[in-house]
This record gives sequence, C-alpha cells and structure tokens, in this order.
Amino acid sequence: MDLILWRHAEAEEGGADLERRLTSRGQKHAARMAEWLVQRLPSKCVVIASPARRTRQTADALDMPYKTSEQLAPGASGYTVDTLLELRLELGRETTLVLLLGADQFEKLGSWHRPDEVKRLARIAVLRRPGFESIAPDALVIDLPPMAVSGSEIRALLARGEAVTGMVPDAVASYIAEHGVYRTVH
Repeated sequence: MDLILWRHAEAEEGGADLERRLTSRGQKHAARMAEWLVQRLPSKCVVIASPARRTRQTADALDMPYKTSEQLAPGASGYTVDTLLELRLELGRETTLVLLLGADQFEKLGSWHRPDEVKRLARIAVLRRPGFESIAPDALVIDLPPMAVSGSEIRALLARGEAVTGMVPDAVASYIAEHGVYRTVH
C-alpha cells in the first residue's frame, strides 16, 4: 500500500481556515498534477487529506477514494515529521509514505525539523523547477511543465518591497499589501 502526501493547490486568502477554497488557478494546477499522478500511482494506494475544503478539493482532482485525517488539519503539529509519524502509526510499516515537495522546498529540507527522520519515514518526490536542478539521486523526480513563478520567488520579492502584480490573484495582492505580509522589518 502507498500513501501520497500532496500539499493543496493555491487557495483563497481570508475567511475561516477550514472553509478556504481553491482559486481557479489552484483548481487548474490540482487537475494537472492529478493527471500526472493518476498515471503513476500503484493499484493499491491510500490518499489522505486534511478536512480543510482546499485539501479535499485538491484530492477530488484525483477522482479516487480518499479519507480525511484530523492529524492533517490546520492547527495540528506544524512539523512534517510529526504528521509522518502519526501516519506511520495509523497505516503500519507495510505502507509506503511518499512526500511530494516542490524543488524549492526540497532544497531547504535540511533545515526542517528532524530532516533525517522525515527522509527515513517517507520517500521524497520532488517537482522539478527551473533553477533547482540539483536533486538528490534517491529522490523521485517529477517533471511537469514549468510554472511561471514560485512561492519562494514571490516571498523574496515581497521581502525586498517589490511588487508581485500579475504573479498572484488581485485579491491576494491586496491582502498582502494591506497586511504587510512577508515584509522584512528594517
């Protein structure tokens, strides 16, 4: 049995956290990734989603059965290693856990809380992005058509006080400007 850990696609900002929906862009990205995953998933596969609406919408894109877990809910431990440990206890040793990461996050994996344990608990799958070509040989590399922008790039621009117009939906840009999100305090 395999388990795929797939972070939700782009979601709306604001409102009750559990009720936030995917944006139209997030729905398109979820569908594209689901199309890729469905072709590669093993026949015996378990998909578990957070009870948050955006994660259920992302899982719905697979058009496969899935279950929800409170361990993945907003407010649960923020550490991936804790989630993996809970899933290991729940699903047993025979289940292969796969953690799906963007290349930018994979590059930072060494700075995560207990990164060696994360790698021991789950097989790491990496979505390759331009500019992030150095990926460990033991990682499963997933090639998708590149997206025009990454979250890391957006956060870096904002930290420098630069505009992200056209890189995020207008409502998100307004929220970021209004609340000073990702701004570096000098």
